[in-house]
Amino acid sequence: MTVKFPQNFKPDNISLFLEKHPDRFVKDLNSFKNFRREHFEEICELSKNPTANYEKLKNRYFIDQRWSFTLKTKVRLIVGFSGGSVLENSISFHPFYGFPIIPSSGLKGVTRHYCSEYLVEKNKIEKTTIDKIFGNNPEAGSDDSYEGDVIFFDAWPEEWERNKSMLELDIMTPHYPKYYQGLEYPTDKQSPKPIVFLAVKKGITFRFCLKPSSKSKEQNHVNLAECFLKQALKTFGVGAKTGSNYGYFE
Repeated sequence: MTVKFPQNFKPDNISLFLEKHPDRFVKDLNSFKNFRREHFEEICELSKNPTANYEKLKNRYFIDQRWSFTLKTKVRLIVGFSGGSVLENSISFHPFYGFPIIPSSGLKGVTRHYCSEYLVEKNKIEKTTIDKIFGNNPEAGSDDSYEGDVIFFDAWPEEWERNKSMLELDIMTPHYPKYYQGLEYPTDKQSPKPIVFLAVKKGITFRFCLKPSSKSKEQNHVNLAECFLKQALKTFGVGAKTGSNYGYFE
């Protein structure tokens, strides 16, 4: 579908447009289904126009690239899928510039999860080392907490090519919508309900970056965290629907 915007229409903030501008089409609930697809198609179209000086912005953000690397999405990627939205599902955009990002909190979380579930369980690394890298999580009422040795940054797309969207439409079809709403048992009399959503395309390269914290005494911990992050992204994936083969990197 070719999206045609009103004359002189050019939103400055794609992220804001995605979440805060739905009311211009939706007149009643019956129009919501068609609106979702149209609105998401507009977002894909708008994302074909890169922010001016994107390379300068990226280089300024990743100012220290000693612990920086790139990985390419092996499958589609959805981060921020369950974020609060009038559209029922969302996606993580940079709040000002409107390109997809992977928040640092998600990267740190999946890396620590990988270390705890795989490395510690198989006695490949000590839990004390994990706590030193990521910071510890003391028991309730304890003041024995400390900052981790490694800082994680948001991941940005390595390139933002003009006239080429990093996004595409995807669809899921719950076959028992009333069951998921807690209204009925999962019987075959219920009609499937297709739901359109946005996803980052397969084959998009992201740049990841780490750095030692101000209190770090072990530079080797940053190198370890980089290795763990790469393995986590390749084996555990990141974001939503990893169990359905989303969010994995090459």
